[in-house]
Amino acid sequence: MSDREPDKDAPPPVDIVDQIIVGFNPKLGAIGMEAALKALSALPATVLNNFQAAAGGAFFAIAVIRYDGEKSFADLQKQLESHEHIAWVERNAPIVTAGFSDPLFAQQWALTKLGADAPWTVAPPATGTKTVVAIVDSGLRRLDGTLHADLGVAEPGGGIDMDGHGTFLAGTIAAKPGNATGVASAVPDTWNINLLSLQFFTPSTPPNAADASIAITSAGQYRADPLNNVDAMVINASWHVPPGDSGLATLRAAIAFAVDPSVGCLVVFAGGNDGTDNEVYPLYPANFGSDGAFAGSVLTVMASDRYDAKPFFSNYGKNTVHIAAPGMRILTTARYLIDPPRYSEYSGTSAAAAYVSAGAALAFALNRPNWTALDVTQHLTASADTIEGLKLACIGGKRLNLARAVYGPLHITAPVAGAILVAGNPFNITWNVQYNNPLFNQVDIAFSNGGGPFVPLAAGVPIGVGAGAWTWLAPPVTVAPGGRIRITPTNGNFPAESGLFTAA
Repeated sequence: MSDREPDKDAPPPVDIVDQIIVGFNPKLGAIGMEAALKALSALPATVLNNFQAAAGGAFFAIAVIRYDGEKSFADLQKQLESHEHIAWVERNAPIVTAGFSDPLFAQQWALTKLGADAPWTVAPPATGTKTVVAIVDSGLRRLDGTLHADLGVAEPGGGIDMDGHGTFLAGTIAAKPGNATGVASAVPDTWNINLLSLQFFTPSTPPNAADASIAITSAGQYRADPLNNVDAMVINASWHVPPGDSGLATLRAAIAFAVDPSVGCLVVFAGGNDGTDNEVYPLYPANFGSDGAFAGSVLTVMASDRYDAKPFFSNYGKNTVHIAAPGMRILTTARYLIDPPRYSEYSGTSAAAAYVSAGAALAFALNRPNWTALDVTQHLTASADTIEGLKLACIGGKRLNLARAVYGPLHITAPVAGAILVAGNPFNITWNVQYNNPLFNQVDIAFSNGGGPFVPLAAGVPIGVGAGAWTWLAPPVTVAPGGRIRITPTNGNFPAESGLFTAA
């Protein structure tokens, strides 16, 4: 995955196998982390790291230790979990990133497949807040601290990406459209959607469950801090832990912190690249997507190819994977240490998860500040295409469709462009409903006369199933260049406008 030669001067990698995670419950607040660490230091153990976060009703705190005593892990676990402030004890676990490189082909077929191969003709509301996509991965920046020339806006910090995986994801999510050379993405650089890089591994610190959990929790803290002015946060987690139960309690606690209603993040998981059924061979954190406690706040993603089929490598799950997205030979930004900027292709559920993260950011931005994670997950799955060949691979055979997610379900069928209405007479405004989202059961209707502002005509009109209609008393006159009707779902910023018409 990386094009960098090993750094001979780098410190030796950390041995994750010897690490033990101690997770604390909210009672820790009564004694504080310092007192808890003193209790741990009474063991024949070395405290390697500790982290504590609280936001509203969300709480997460861990310590990572190396045990040097003679007790078995089971005995040590039993001893520590008897402490009233300790919620769990488990071994740390290595993490495997869910993407790999392929030969370069300068094509971005996925954007066409997703309907995102042209600039969006709608825009989000103008607010002072921003939507942030947190990439929990290998970092993002170059050696001099700058970004790849084609990437969009990033929040401060992020770490030097010596691996390349984080930069791959960033390009898929938010490469600047309209570059003379390079790659584009579905996220416009004018929509106030920023990247946040949370680096949890480096050449000397291999990816592991404890550091990944701290990074996820840190994303939640960033979202909850009012000083950061973040309206919505999407967390992209394109990696997995090997089979087993090591690290899972810690990861689950971190995700619970991030999706707690007082924090409100949406977490997107890559489904995995083993080509296996996640319902037979559970893979985490992907399988947290089927955890009822996280329903509506997480999405697990499988990969699809240009023919809407499952690639050989993609994991799947008829009842546990929420949605598919392109993940085969995806052109993106590549890590580079010197100029000129590089571009590369990669394949994997990493890329698929990145596209879904981009879709979530677009939906949040369009509906800021009102939509929750549940609203966004429901909208992305409702607006997705149903692919018969994927019905045994993910829930409902859904494959992401960014155009439908951005433009919404409505298409006005009358009045058509150039229509002449009889002034003062009743007229049926009609529309098609291209997909059903439970959020959208009513529409608001407005009229613009001669290019002027839209004036409300009706509110709370039933949207209909498949089609809808509302009878309007046409105005006595229409000023050139004509009139226009706009209908918008009451609970979503997805307006549909008619062509220009006149009344005579």
